[in-house]
Amino acid sequence: MSSISISPVVRNEQHWISDGNVVLSANDANGSQTVLFRVHKSLLSDESEVFESMFSIPVGEGDTHFEKYEGLPLVRLQDSAEDVESLLNALRDPLTFCCPSISSDTPLRLRGAMHLASKYLMTNLRSKLVHIVEREWPLTTHALELATQSYHEFLSNLREESAEYSSDYWRSVSLPEPVAAIQFAEEFGIKSILPSAYYELCRCSTESAPEDWSSIDLKEITHKPPRWLSLSATSFLKLTRVREFLEEKLVNEFENIRNLKNMDCETFLDGRCRDTLRRMVEEEGDIVAIIQDRDIVMQLRHLRFRLAENILCHSCTRVYTTMVLDARDGIWWGLEKICCGESITN
Repeated sequence: MSSISISPVVRNEQHWISDGNVVLSANDANGSQTVLFRVHKSLLSDESEVFESMFSIPVGEGDTHFEKYEGLPLVRLQDSAEDVESLLNALRDPLTFCCPSISSDTPLRLRGAMHLASKYLMTNLRSKLVHIVEREWPLTTHALELATQSYHEFLSNLREESAEYSSDYWRSVSLPEPVAAIQFAEEFGIKSILPSAYYELCRCSTESAPEDWSSIDLKEITHKPPRWLSLSATSFLKLTRVREFLEEKLVNEFENIRNLKNMDCETFLDGRCRDTLRRMVEEEGDIVAIIQDRDIVMQLRHLRFRLAENILCHSCTRVYTTMVLDARDGIWWGLEKICCGESITN
């Protein structure tokens, strides 16, 4: 049976393998045409028990219960042709999705493949796709701190007149656009990237990203614009909770550090360490007016590095550095609880 649809039928040239032994049929997203894919059964059955069972049904030469196309078994899929193409791309070479994109659209490019990998129980492929997304985001508070520091150093250098960077260089030192990552992670249950993605969204511009995200030039803007229009109402409520949590931590954590009295301080009687610490806390714990510039992770990092300059006695340096690290880790745990519904840190 070669007449398979009243819609125009086209072959997907990239996935029309001359010695393939099965033809897949799927309508495009607009329903305007039917797209055919000729592939090897093993490409799908090796990854999916669903396809393995489907292909294991014997088909005889005179069997009229199964459709054929040019003598090959024809499988009609209810998925969009775009998703099928994305799935086949991932099955043939998932590393193609690892190539950096100036459009910061990895989750958008992966979504079709991820949707079908989940639907057809392709556990191995799904794990590879999850890893591709995870490698773009910090998965611990320490990694978030390092990524943020690199980006801040770049911005500082960018403001110097002598700095020479291409308009696209900042994407190599910046975290990706967060809204697409959040939507992808919440749709497919990838909790690991949510704390850093929501944290990054707090630091983004209130302006919505242009349709062509690759056109953004940080030399002309102050904060990165995210894809606000794609953010769901549920995600926006989470973002509100994250912002409230971070502002509360910014006030409370620095206040706790400032007020702690270290009874083992070597200068306890004359108060030198206490006065010096309070001055540092006031300088590093300042709450700036612009919400996007409030970055408690970096503020705690700056305070920790100042403590390492041996301005305080050995005992105070140890005690207050431990407090700073505990405060930093507490921020990550709090983000996990809000963004993921539970702590996922081992």
